[in-house]
Amino acid sequence: MREKKSNILILTLLEYLSSPEGINKIIVGIILVAAINAIFITYSVRSTYGAAKIEKEKINEISIISFYPKVIKEIKSIEPKLTANLLINFEGPKLIQEDEMVNVMHEVNADGIGAQNHKSFDQNFYNTISKERKKVHVWTVNSKKEAKKYHELGIDSITTNCPGKIKEYLSKSF
Repeated sequence: MREKKSNILILTLLEYLSSPEGINKIIVGIILVAAINAIFITYSVRSTYGAAKIEKEKINEISIISFYPKVIKEIKSIEPKLTANLLINFEGPKLIQEDEMVNVMHEVNADGIGAQNHKSFDQNFYNTISKERKKVHVWTVNSKKEAKKYHELGIDSITTNCPGKIKEYLSKSF
């Protein structure tokens, strides 16, 4: 169902997944709110996934990220081939302590970790995750110096608010 608010067209997830341009794009579900939303989101993914009849070869283009281990576990139970990464933060309230990360990743079958840009994200942190054969991602990196540090660590991706600047800097640096 399409909903129009002022002059903004809002597509439902089902419409987006079913569209020719949508099926070829990466979908990232960021779940940052209360646990009740985890139930709603997993229900939505379950019904949308089934209704959209996503082509099996396109499944690798969908990525789910969440701070909630239960969401990752449910998503992976619905479709194990979907990429699902567990988000962690180093500041503020934490759902997962750093010493629990590896166990939680394995319990919920997460494909990797998306971690906050922070001084605690160092070589030791990277090694801990990557030795488990899990992907390591960082968010939000807007400094060239920090981007270079993460690139040198060998992480799988950098999320930034200034992709052109970071990409250009890294391509000239390496």
